[in-house]
Amino acid sequence: MDPLISVDRARQAINRTTWPNGEISRVTTLVGVISQAAELWCRRKFARATRELVLPFWGNPLWLPNGPIHSITSLSDVTTNQPIPFELIASLGQIFLNRCGVWSEAENNDSREKKHIPVRIVYDGGFDPIPDDIQEAIAIWVATAYWQTKQDPALAQGSPPLAAASFLLPYRRTILT
Repeated sequence: MDPLISVDRARQAINRTTWPNGEISRVTTLVGVISQAAELWCRRKFARATRELVLPFWGNPLWLPNGPIHSITSLSDVTTNQPIPFELIASLGQIFLNRCGVWSEAENNDSREKKHIPVRIVYDGGFDPIPDDIQEAIAIWVATAYWQTKQDPALAQGSPPLAAASFLLPYRRTILT
């Protein structure tokens, strides 16, 4: 995984005038680790990439993670490997995938009769470039972790400091089970 901010951006947030030997490698490590931690905390990937998912389809729109969605390459039924017609619907900044022509009108009205089918979707999603508020959150988190680990490495937090969390919160996904 590529870091979501540059080492120079992290160094600015740390606000240190002189850098002893070995400290730049510490910052480089923290940038990589905190970039991964931010994605874990937000339950999503930020960088733009082509992604392939297999999801259950119940007849309602599918929500695709790791938006914004730039394009959909393919959508197919996993069991038959047949392509499925679809339309992409954007609503209030969220992207939904709506499967067309799969169930009859009677099946669409009676949800008790529905069975899910697995679908494979290949799409291009994510941010390019990474938004400024995400970069700021990671820089704050790296600076906090840097000063905490200078005292005692055991002090490093598993979750973002409050200032960083406030920037990341709009990007955090809730997982429903």
